[in-house]
Amino acid sequence: MKLFITLMCFLFASTIAIAKDVYDYSTPERALNSIELAYKNRDIEQAVSSKDFLYEANEMLTSQFSSDMTRGEMLKNTAELLELSYRKHIAENGFPDFTFLKCSATHIKVSKSEALLKERCLYPDGGYSAQTILAHLTDTGWKIIGIRELD
Repeated sequence: MKLFITLMCFLFASTIAIAKDVYDYSTPERALNSIELAYKNRDIEQAVSSKDFLYEANEMLTSQFSSDMTRGEMLKNTAELLELSYRKHIAENGFPDFTFLKCSATHIKVSKSEALLKERCLYPDGGYSAQTILAHLTDTGWKIIGIRELD
């Protein structure tokens, strides 16, 4: 019986460990883990899939223009430009290096379609960084918008 329990604990722990290395957009935290995994794997397509450029474009346009400007082609074109800019930035500067970081995130505020996550990353030398990240729920799961300043 003790061997059975030990084996079950091992299998459960292995499942959790494996799940961390899988792209998963079912929760804001898992979406954040997914974009960081894409960075570690240097996978531009998964990194792009982890973000919501349409939401980001809408947010940008509504802060600058009337609501008429945030519809249709203008919104679509802005989202495409944001994605191209993101791809170009990664191509020119490389992926952020998450290789040796240990990161964890907790909810600060969650609504039905948005979540603010407080992420803290520990560096191998003992230093750390902390940031607040916005995630948004889409038809295909949670996507990362980016770092946000809190008021």
